[in-house]
Amino acid sequence: MSLAYDRRNPRAGYEYGVNNKIFSTALLGKHVRVPEIYATIERGEVVPLGFRSMFQGDWVSICDRFGGRLVFKPTAGGQGKGVFLLESREGRMFLNGVEENENLVRSKIKNLDEFLIVEFVAQAEYASSLFPESTNTIRIITILDPATSSHYMPIAMHRIGRQASIPTDNSHRGGISAEIDCESGELLRVAARDRAGRLAWHDSHPETGVRITGVRVPGWNYVKQEILNAAEKLSFYKFMSWDVVVTNEGFVVLEADVVSGLRSLQQHRPLLLDDRLRGFMEFHRFIRARRPDSLTECVAKSTQGRND
Repeated sequence: MSLAYDRRNPRAGYEYGVNNKIFSTALLGKHVRVPEIYATIERGEVVPLGFRSMFQGDWVSICDRFGGRLVFKPTAGGQGKGVFLLESREGRMFLNGVEENENLVRSKIKNLDEFLIVEFVAQAEYASSLFPESTNTIRIITILDPATSSHYMPIAMHRIGRQASIPTDNSHRGGISAEIDCESGELLRVAARDRAGRLAWHDSHPETGVRITGVRVPGWNYVKQEILNAAEKLSFYKFMSWDVVVTNEGFVVLEADVVSGLRSLQQHRPLLLDDRLRGFMEFHRFIRARRPDSLTECVAKSTQGRND
């Protein structure tokens, strides 16, 4: 027998509220800090959400008005697809860290549709030390436990970029990840896949050699409690995944989702071995079979690579 996760959500009618990034910002912003949306792009036309004068002139000048960095991302979708970073440095322009000219940037933006121009969030020093060329986010899962009618956090992981994923940390673009001990905020072993999809475990970044295992997220207890508080206030969502950037001043929620894939989390440990999470999945009829024939065998296989 096997375990299967059905991507249906118990309150699917509410999905649009968080899965659309414009509405998500308005909804989440009532409870946590979120990045400001400066403009939308519709069929190549930039539509500012504030003063139009802020988007007049060349893109070096525009970037300078917003602190030198702007994030461009689709209004919907995930896995880091389409996201890019535009920077201005001493009168020069950089696209995902590569210097480009004004004409190329204007041409790229003219070909965009249903995009957002969003505030760049500067990550905390510890996060930058993991891999400085990407924003390294934390993925947190919260669920409403039907047995206790309260939210809890079954798993969290720190996503970390590498060369293939710049400027994002997304695993679908080559990023790596480390599970976070939800009690201490300590990063555990790093999971990294090669181009063939083969999984390997590390204690350090496979490209830079920077130690990752054992690093602690500063202010973790505060981050954890504030996310759980926000989940309680949005309790009509029974399951949510949160993408969080820890900053030197606290944290920012980049976005949240109610239909998150679990593959990247599942590689760290079998999630359905968590009794409360399995109970949630069973209650909402997400599970087609309760558990493997041999629970002991499942545990052994899941921990073998991480403990070697």
